[in-house]
Amino acid sequence: MVQSMPNSQNSPSAAAKVSALQPAGVLCGIPLHQLDMAELRGYFRSCLNGDRFRLVATPNPEMLLASRNDLRLRTALQAADLALPDGYGLVAIGRLLRQHIRIRIAGVDAAYVLLGEAASLGSAVYLLGAGEGVAAAAAQNLRTQIPGLRIVGVDDGGTIDDPEHPKREILDRIRSAHPDVLLVALGHGRQERLLYAQRMHLPGIRVAIGVGGAFDYWSGRIPRAPRWLSNYGFEWLYRLGRQPSRFPRIIAAVCLFPFYALIDAHGQRTH
Repeated sequence: MVQSMPNSQNSPSAAAKVSALQPAGVLCGIPLHQLDMAELRGYFRSCLNGDRFRLVATPNPEMLLASRNDLRLRTALQAADLALPDGYGLVAIGRLLRQHIRIRIAGVDAAYVLLGEAASLGSAVYLLGAGEGVAAAAAQNLRTQIPGLRIVGVDDGGTIDDPEHPKREILDRIRSAHPDVLLVALGHGRQERLLYAQRMHLPGIRVAIGVGGAFDYWSGRIPRAPRWLSNYGFEWLYRLGRQPSRFPRIIAAVCLFPFYALIDAHGQRTH
């Protein structure tokens, strides 16, 4: 398997820019950051030129709800170096609470930006997760779409029952590929828990991000909503139409998340 190129020399100014990133708000106890697309490209470039592991999360309302009762997920999200709000519900509640949360960036879009920066720097990328053959199909399409992209490993991961303790051979395959970037698609929550738990056992990785259903989109297995629907915050409606089984999750995101986010915010103010 092809090994990754050495990382670029570290830039003190780039490192300072990354370390100076401050949360724009806190919802359900999870700090959230705000970057536009241009700033996000610069952030990823700084990370890839850096010398340490960076965990990136893109929490949506479902994840924040789950984190209220899942301590391991909560810990992982709170420890993320960058947590970008993925959902207009987060932006709406942030505005209601007068927090500086104004920009929503979908996880799949953030990951695509990361891949673009990785390609421009010659950084090596590893894809883990999704169903059988999905990551491989995604990798094939991504190589066509992003010139220069170096994907050095693809692994569907098989069955990962305990995300905190994946099979040793999975980690061995990642380490032997020497990636700079690790994308994990195990579903929201599980992927963040795995990355946080294994962060000390993945040397050389500069950016790790949970990508949810991104591999499904990139492989062409599941189409994304039209851009205009996403721009108006109705991507969830499109996904519901194609995947009716998501109805309970959509209801939780639309109805329960605002309620608990406001309750938590009130509790923080009274303490």
